[in-house]
Amino acid sequence: MIPFTVFIVDDDPEFRTSVSLLLGSVNLPVQEFESGDRFLQEVGAERPGCVVLDLRMPGLSGLAVLDRLGAREVALPAILVTGYGDVTTTVRAMRAGAVHVLEKPFGAQDLLDAVQEALSRDAKRRNEHAQRSAALEALGTLSPRERAILDRIAVGKANKNIASELQVSEKNIEFHRAKVMRKLRVTSVAELIRFAILLEIRGRR
Repeated sequence: MIPFTVFIVDDDPEFRTSVSLLLGSVNLPVQEFESGDRFLQEVGAERPGCVVLDLRMPGLSGLAVLDRLGAREVALPAILVTGYGDVTTTVRAMRAGAVHVLEKPFGAQDLLDAVQEALSRDAKRRNEHAQRSAALEALGTLSPRERAILDRIAVGKANKNIASELQVSEKNIEFHRAKVMRKLRVTSVAELIRFAILLEIRGRR
């Protein structure tokens, strides 16, 4: 597993150093960037962690970086920091996916709390993404008949109703449902329903 990093993106070297020292004091690994452009070039979606991002920088602004992060498959959570806070900027930043907007100067504990929340969000997102990727891979192993049965189970249809719709026996449905459960590595119909919800399978009503 790739270790997480707190990325500090700010054109002010003194600010980067002070934040690095603060985060280092609680054993959080950091990496500094003087611009949003360089940060985006060097840090891909596979890098876990979060970003402390200045609003106003030469080149890409903090909001522009937020927009580009949001376009990634797994977006890094961001904490936007600014010396020019206003309601409009805060609202736009939150809509773009910022975890927090902190106005300079801010308290050390405020930043630490925001970073911990952002790291927790990133871990949760990556776990959900990994689960969904594994589920999609398993879904791809189903035959057309097995997928048709899963679609109907997903909306709560009983074996008897599915058998009637597909014009086969209930035993045939039971046989194929058991194969679906083995392929998807679930042990109960309840788990099968949760699998369908994970992939937003709405099935045929």
